[in-house]
Order: sequence, then C-alpha cells, then structure tokens
Amino acid sequence: MIEMNKLKKIVVSSIATIFLVLLYSLIFTFSDQDGEASGGLSRKVSEMCVEIWNTIAGKNWSESIIESWALYFEHPVRKIAHFCEYAMMAFLLFFIWYPWIGLYGDGIVEKPENVRRWKRIPLLAKIIIPWIFVSAAFDEIHQLFVPERWGNFADVLLDTTGGCFGLICCIYGDKILNHIHMRRKRN
Repeated sequence: MIEMNKLKKIVVSSIATIFLVLLYSLIFTFSDQDGEASGGLSRKVSEMCVEIWNTIAGKNWSESIIESWALYFEHPVRKIAHFCEYAMMAFLLFFIWYPWIGLYGDGIVEKPENVRRWKRIPLLAKIIIPWIFVSAAFDEIHQLFVPERWGNFADVLLDTTGGCFGLICCIYGDKILNHIHMRRKRN
C-alpha cells in the first residue's frame, strides 16, 4: 500500500512538472514576440471575443464597431491572460509540491494551531508565491531584451496576484475535498 501511494505521488508530480515546463515554454514564447507580433495576437484574441459576443447577443455590429470594441478590450485581454497564466502556474506548482509535503509540511514544520500568524500560512504558500514572483520577474526582465517590448513591475505584481488566486483556489479546493471525504467516511 505504501508503494502504491508513493507511485501515485510520483505520477501526479511528474505530470504536473511536464505541464509546468510546457507552460514556461508558452510564457517564454509569448514574451519573446516583438511588440508588433504580441500586439497583433492580443488584437486577434480581442476581435474573436467581440465577434463571439456579437453573435451570442445578436447585435449584428458592423466591422468598424467590432474593431473599435476589440481595440478597447485589447489591454484587459492581455492582462487577463497574464493573470491566468500565473494562476495556472500556481495550480501546477501545487500539484508538484502538495503530494510530498502537504499543505503545512506535515511533520516538517509545526502544526498551525497555537503558533504565530506567519507560521500558520501554509508551507506551500511560502514556496509557491516567491517562486511565482521570481518567475514573473524573470519574464519581465526577458522582455527588456525583446524589440518593442519593455519590462513592467506592475505586470510582475499582476502575475503574482494571479498566482496567489490560483493557490487560494487550490487550498480551498483541498479543504472542500477533505471535508467531503471526512463526511463520507463518517457515514
């Protein structure tokens, strides 16, 4: 039984690691695009979103109205993409680390009861949030060397916020699943 549990941990962590490497590749590819290519991709995605909205809402907008709405939404779409990339990174990092150390370090650190506030923060947060911050910072530094692009500390903060959101979703998801599991066990 113990061997099967270790095998499950290895499989989950390995799959999450593969997807994390793919996500890093995707982020690097997007960051490596010059300003014109990156802006063109954002415009294309914005246009698709506006066209989908136009179809669903039955608005029958003209091309010029669709283009103006797409231009209006280009910046928010880009920022939402940043947020989502790093939320996904937190999700993957959670599944890399959680099987091995649990939420609080299970035996590695003190239990969260009757300890100072900082020590009650899950060990995973102490690993994942700095990891995401450093990854976001390197992404923005990389953009300093790409033509027509620049690094932006606000993007580092946005990316880190996305990572925090993803981590919070994982932590609360874990708590909900544990609660459901305990209820089933009692019945």
